[in-house]
Amino acid sequence: MSKIILVVEDDNELRQMLAQELDQNGFEVWKASNGLKALQILKAKTPDLLITDWDMPEMNGIMLLQHIKKMPSTQQFPVIMMSGMMTESKSAIYALNMYALEFLRKPVEIAELLARIRAVFRIKEAENTLKEFYEKEKKWFEERLLQKEKELDHLKNMVLVRNQTIHQIKKDLDKLLVENNFEPQLLQEKLEKQQDQNQEWRYFLFHLEKIHPHFWNKITAISEISENEARICAYLRVGMNNREIALLHNVTISAIQKNRYRIRKKMNIESEEIFLEFLKNI
Repeated sequence: MSKIILVVEDDNELRQMLAQELDQNGFEVWKASNGLKALQILKAKTPDLLITDWDMPEMNGIMLLQHIKKMPSTQQFPVIMMSGMMTESKSAIYALNMYALEFLRKPVEIAELLARIRAVFRIKEAENTLKEFYEKEKKWFEERLLQKEKELDHLKNMVLVRNQTIHQIKKDLDKLLVENNFEPQLLQEKLEKQQDQNQEWRYFLFHLEKIHPHFWNKITAISEISENEARICAYLRVGMNNREIALLHNVTISAIQKNRYRIRKKMNIESEEIFLEFLKNI
């Protein structure tokens, strides 16, 4: 499919000549006699490249460029600026600073113009290739992140269920001890070992670092925060509530609430909302 070029030139003879040369070199050509008419075309459809004169009646090339850079459909639009009057270096610099990709002085040599056009299209093709690569990498990363979040969420639920079960067993056992004066010390020791959280914590931390790299190092680098408080911050970072954290730490919900308040005061953070936002941004 041939590339479409919009030629904007108020000199009718030059406009027709450029259109003919571009057509003979395999391009589809649209034409406009000034910036205003070109803008009307661009509001309805978008070519692949704009070649525009600088000095034109009703709307000059610079004004046209200012307009198209404000339009969502043409913000990344490639432009070649031509001028027979504004030929000084400062004019070229101004046009390029206005996001024209190329600047040509009139009279324009067709061979040079064609070379510049092909160079512009090579640049745009390279940009599109990089954009496609970026989008693929972004999609892959997002899918991997989602998978890791699911793994971490599964781990969190598994640990919570296990600790909840053990907690209930201990409550039943305490009740049995009171009612029957029974002292199953061996069973008590086994239960205490089952509640050793170190192995579970290492597994949790491994998955935490996969999803939120360097969070643990950054939160523990805050000298005022103890390791136990840092663990609470890690659990909050993955969305756990006070009841769930209390179950993991085998303490009351009010104890976790007090810990959260103490952490906020150490960090000089007034509200819970700001505190949670702070953790998200670490």
